[in-house]
Amino acid sequence: MPLRIQDPVDGWYDVTGVAGDQTVRAPLGQRYFEVGPHVVGFDQRFSEPVVVRSYYQPDRDGRFAAENQAGRALDHLGYVQAAQLTYAGTPIPPDVFGGRIGDRWPYVDGEYRFLDFMGPADARARGMGSFPPFYAFNGVLSDGTLRTTDDFFRASRVNGSLWAPPSRPVANLPDAQRSAVASIVAEVATGTISVADVEAVLSDDNVLLVLNPGAVALRQTEGYRLVLDRLRTARLDDAPPDSGPPLAGVGNDEIIAQLVGPYVLLTLPADDGFPETLCVREDVPAAGQVTAHLLNAYDLDEVTRSSGMAVLDRIGTYLAGTGQLTDIEPPPDVPMRGRADPGGEPVLVNDATRLRCELRYWTFVVGMRNRKRGRRGDDDSADGQLGDRMSLLGGFTWSALYRFDPDLDVLELAALREPEATRDIDLAVLYAAYLDGLGDRFADLRIDTSNFTGAALRRDAFGAEAGEPVPFVDANHRDIDSGEDLDSEMDLDSEVDPE
Repeated sequence: MPLRIQDPVDGWYDVTGVAGDQTVRAPLGQRYFEVGPHVVGFDQRFSEPVVVRSYYQPDRDGRFAAENQAGRALDHLGYVQAAQLTYAGTPIPPDVFGGRIGDRWPYVDGEYRFLDFMGPADARARGMGSFPPFYAFNGVLSDGTLRTTDDFFRASRVNGSLWAPPSRPVANLPDAQRSAVASIVAEVATGTISVADVEAVLSDDNVLLVLNPGAVALRQTEGYRLVLDRLRTARLDDAPPDSGPPLAGVGNDEIIAQLVGPYVLLTLPADDGFPETLCVREDVPAAGQVTAHLLNAYDLDEVTRSSGMAVLDRIGTYLAGTGQLTDIEPPPDVPMRGRADPGGEPVLVNDATRLRCELRYWTFVVGMRNRKRGRRGDDDSADGQLGDRMSLLGGFTWSALYRFDPDLDVLELAALREPEATRDIDLAVLYAAYLDGLGDRFADLRIDTSNFTGAALRRDAFGAEAGEPVPFVDANHRDIDSGEDLDSEMDLDSEVDPE
């Protein structure tokens, strides 16, 4: 049966038809798009990261019907995701950009496109070399009970579910709970601030509140919710007896929320223009304790400004080193090279006021055929054997677009490019990069697991930057709702020389 989009509640859409029990509701987002057989939702309740969900309907995909022929039928399928950072169309290595994607380089291909998957150390520890890099498998980082492929055929897994034809038996899984679609739930970290940046400003001196709700309570609700409830209903222990709750009357719509690794940052309203930010760590439920830090306006402002400028600095240095800065107009009195003199500005600060920096995602469905019969002892992890069983069915692409704000000196998410259908991805090349990443030379490398476990965080609706989520644009950077060209007021028409 087809997916059914439910009427929105407070601007939020759910979808039914994702499980054998057709009444089960699954979250979609505040905005959704139907891209062929994919229903794609975007969740911007936090200003960062964006959570992307997609549900794939095999019975609405002609490609699936063509691939799923008798004698070579597909056993199961799921989503795989890859991404690439570019500046003015030039691919940029993820470690040059830094931030939350800086550690993704173990799986890069020749165009610096990287597979969106747990790091080699975690993958090897869980025996992932004999499995395709389905995004749903990242769920093992949050749920230790997930051990076999069959465990991922249950609907609504934390990072998505796999799908198999009803004729394929799945042990100990009632039909009502079986996934009727393939799905993905991906946290897309668009910010330039890293976990290390946040931890650098935390200290015993800015601890505001310590709660001890216990491990059971923290498995049932998020720490940031407990902190907000406490600050809205009770005074601080060291506050004067006649004082009230510090956040009494402050609603979520007045708070800007973002998630950086395990840290929830809640920027509070301020009449004087110097807002403070609560910082709550969310990955320590076993300890049964929640610590909230209160950061002043200067703490995070300096981190945000310096991280954004550093990104432009590194990109400029990289482009200069590859000879691709020839057509960019530098700021006054700045030499034509990637970095200005100490204390100066990167050469891209003018050019980057346009939507030049792009983090593009490809989210696509891969089908798996049954293992070929061969000699006893044949192993799926042998180079090429697993790849021979993989079939690209198609998917969609979308982008996060960045702009440098010269007033605030920050590189910020400015728009999301609407998803569009594509099969323009080389599965063999990506799979080769995956196998290379799992090799011995990268055996101990880790990718921050919070890039995947953060999708499990239960999010309340908060106010977004400037009161609205960032807009969606088309391929020409026009707002798909208003028709406005988001680069229309910029007079910088320089281009990076592609040669």
